Amino acid sequence: MNLDKKWLAGFLDGEGSFGVSRKTVTRNGFTWELFQPFVVLSQSGEKNLWILEELKKAFGEGIYDYRRSNWSPKWKPAWKWQISNSRAVKFAEWIKDDLLVKKQQAEVLSKFPVGKAGIKRSEEIFNGQKETYKKLKILNQRGTATAEA
Repeated sequence: MNLDKKWLAGFLDGEGSFGVSRKTVTRNGFTWELFQPFVVLSQSGEKNLWILEELKKAFGEGIYDYRRSNWSPKWKPAWKWQISNSRAVKFAEWIKDDLLVKKQQAEVLSKFPVGKAGIKRSEEIFNGQKETYKKLKILNQRGTATAEA
């Protein structure tokens, strides 16, 4: 990777996000909650798109154009690199010690309990995922927020 880890941490502190999405799924009469950890880094314009390309090469997943439906032709194109699930958890563990602003978010995400694909989650894993979701929701609010890691 052609990016310095400390520089990348600073970039993530300013332009990145560590979180967990929650989705309610109903199938065959059963309803359950899914929690998906993620790391996102966003950029507008073409100038810094190379940074997202480097992250994709090093850590996988994709780069997405995330223009909204009300996008003005006057605005620069916007891009985001995103990783999810166990990749996001491993990335948070790897970068957390070099972060300043989002260190607590990365620490919380790095402890997200990841289950095994195709195997029903235990109640302990489900509760851990839900707790991580709640903590990150608090930490990611605007302004000053704290949650125990």
